Amino acid sequence: MKLPRIAGVAALGAAAVLTLAGCIQLPTPQAPTTTDPGTTEPGTTDPGTTPATSEPAADPGDALVDTQWSGTSNGPDSAIDVVFTFEDDGTLYITEWSGQDDTPFDDPTDTWSLDGSTLSLTLSNIQEIRQIDFTGEFSGSSPIQLTGTDGLGASGYTMTLTQG
Repeated sequence: MKLPRIAGVAALGAAAVLTLAGCIQLPTPQAPTTTDPGTTEPGTTDPGTTPATSEPAADPGDALVDTQWSGTSNGPDSAIDVVFTFEDDGTLYITEWSGQDDTPFDDPTDTWSLDGSTLSLTLSNIQEIRQIDFTGEFSGSSPIQLTGTDGLGASGYTMTLTQG
């Protein structure tokens, strides 16, 4: 073989290797693309927006905390005038109880809770009937209509609470 021919083949081979080396690269990470930037797959967020941070939902019971209400519980054999404040620990702070002198008081068994829009109250330590458990719908404003059953199982108790 002739030397110029060998040198030419070697130069051609070297050029081919250099050309191929420039074409072969490791893939680079790329952001996923969508065909329509306004749509996303279920369970994903729009690529053009940052997911919003959500505030915890407000507890509807918070509207009642530290508010004062009054009403009269009317039942089969008794009536009780009461004024109280809804406390954040789920108890009622009684400031008036049918003209008794030993008020105000905060008994842990006088309780309230709100489940959805259903308000539940328990007035306790009532002579002979032990307690009255009331329930009614709370719409966010006054008045609140409640019905109840006493600790002996007798029903027929009603109470309308007004704020203030």
